Amino acid sequence: MRQERRKYTRIEEEFKVEYEIVELDDSLPVKYDLLSSPKLKYKGSTKDISEKGICLEEINLKRLLVSVVTEGTELRLKISIHPGDTINAIGKVVWKNTEKGICGLEFVSIFYKDSLKIHNYVVDTVNKYSEA
Repeated sequence: MRQERRKYTRIEEEFKVEYEIVELDDSLPVKYDLLSSPKLKYKGSTKDISEKGICLEEINLKRLLVSVVTEGTELRLKISIHPGDTINAIGKVVWKNTEKGICGLEFVSIFYKDSLKIHNYVVDTVNKYSEA
């Protein structure tokens, strides 16, 4: 495990991610609908995860991240952390690397229970490595 300089510890872990671009509807009273789409359009995986965001790597020939996504774009995410256990969130792109087909996402909307799942996973992983 590498030395962490960020405010929130990131764990290098690969989880499956389904995602799509959030299309905001100004007529809706709630800006973010975390569950509106039963099956999201694109597939990827995390390179790392923290309580505040993920590094997303696109699987589908890097087509969406390269062609459409820019800093500030918001993506609806379903992150599969265990079989049958998903985290729903909205993430805002804060950086991207077109050549590698990756981008950094900061969570801008996430259910408390899902945030707690990530927190517990990070703490358990750090504890496991510190005991070794």
